[in-house]
Amino acid sequence: MPKYITIESFERTDNHILDALQKRIKAAFRRVASPEKLSNKELKKHLWPIVSLYIRMRDCIETTETLTHGKCCTCGKFFPIVKLGKSGNYLQAGHYQRSWKASVKYIENNIHAQCYACNCKHHGLEEIHARFIDDKYGKGTAKTLENSANMKTKKYANFELIELIKYFKQKIEVLNEKIK
Repeated sequence: MPKYITIESFERTDNHILDALQKRIKAAFRRVASPEKLSNKELKKHLWPIVSLYIRMRDCIETTETLTHGKCCTCGKFFPIVKLGKSGNYLQAGHYQRSWKASVKYIENNIHAQCYACNCKHHGLEEIHARFIDDKYGKGTAKTLENSANMKTKKYANFELIELIKYFKQKIEVLNEKIK
């Protein structure tokens, strides 16, 4: 006998996703309870999960007006905000200019929700991502990001990383309140 998808099954999945998301938010916030005591390397390690959560939350709200699913900026398909189970595609925070280029690593218009396949297997699909950025922020934005990434080297001081942690935590709290 074939199984049919019901509204209840969608609601259960959405609740499961929201529960997983709330756990990630709590874990990310708990990790950086006293950032002043952390080394530069540790601060960077703790900053990225917060940035990633914010980007995925921002883009899910922009594309679906929910925190459970969002649209990949490169393939245009919809995916859950967090990984469910051991396999399956989900959203990640993908960089247009690669994340090892520190000068643009935490710049919000360089990072967008991308599915695992586009971000990892297809190396970010830079040309499509560049078109997306230019469509969203204005023509030439992608080129400006590219120039910034290629010209500048950036070494973040601890106080800058702490400020970025505070900034993105505040942004997450605003989005969390906005969707409730």
